[in-house]
Amino acid sequence: MNWESQVSHPADLIKDRWEAIKRRWGQKKDLSISFLPDLDNKIWGLKRKSLVVIAGRPSMGKSTLMLQMAYTFALEGKKVYFFSLEMTKEECIDRLICNCCNIDNYLIHTGQVNNEDVNGKIIEFQKVLENINLMIIESWGKSFNEILEIMDNFQEPDAIFIDYVNMIKQGLHSKKDAIDEYIKDVRRLALNKNFCAILGAQINREVHRNQEPGKDVPTPNMWNLKETGNLEEHSDLVLILHWPHYYRFLKEGYYSDDEREYFIKVAKNRSGRTGIFDCDFLPEYYRIESRKTTPEVDNSGTG
Repeated sequence: MNWESQVSHPADLIKDRWEAIKRRWGQKKDLSISFLPDLDNKIWGLKRKSLVVIAGRPSMGKSTLMLQMAYTFALEGKKVYFFSLEMTKEECIDRLICNCCNIDNYLIHTGQVNNEDVNGKIIEFQKVLENINLMIIESWGKSFNEILEIMDNFQEPDAIFIDYVNMIKQGLHSKKDAIDEYIKDVRRLALNKNFCAILGAQINREVHRNQEPGKDVPTPNMWNLKETGNLEEHSDLVLILHWPHYYRFLKEGYYSDDEREYFIKVAKNRSGRTGIFDCDFLPEYYRIESRKTTPEVDNSGTG
């Protein structure tokens, strides 16, 4: 590549570009988040060659949403790698069983599952899993070279999930510098290999540290991302997760009127709209669903 090939006059670009734009009508999304149709339609799914950040405090459902997305994309016929840097492979499959077979996680943890109905669900679920391209990779991917090793030994993916980026190896660098370099490398790889990279990330404690008694913790913002500025800078899409009940009950000691109330905030979107979407969080099934009765709010901005 030389610099001459990178320089163009807009009059030379518009005709071919406009034809390409028109061909989008009727085409499927690259990666459809079909279980959250309101969010999916507003951002028009996740896109190849992009870096997506899913951020939240611990227990906010980051792994739940990422694993649910990964399974959904695989059902759509996509090749998906799920790098689990914290959970074991067994924990991941337990979550998928709860989510897809509608089995309460308490029954999974206690082994109260030996009945004909549940066994039938598992047999059917296993048949589904045999026909999808979803690979769960445990404790591997904490360095960029480990990501490359997987890519070199398996088919190139349509999407990779890294759960989560704050768990990467620090090496000789500071934690912030190590994460920043890792993010830049993963984004460059997504561009070169034509896949979507979805990174889980943590939010700083400051979000709830100064919470006033009896008042809800506000939904976090991008500047609350932990240990890095590159996530905000290099990401194409940032989704911030917020579950008010966690703070109301565990921090303040009282029950919410609506324990399932859950918000996904599109804090950044280079190619479209931002806003806050109301959802339901069902932690006993490791599942996030659309809230049919309440419309999304604050959806007028653009990235």
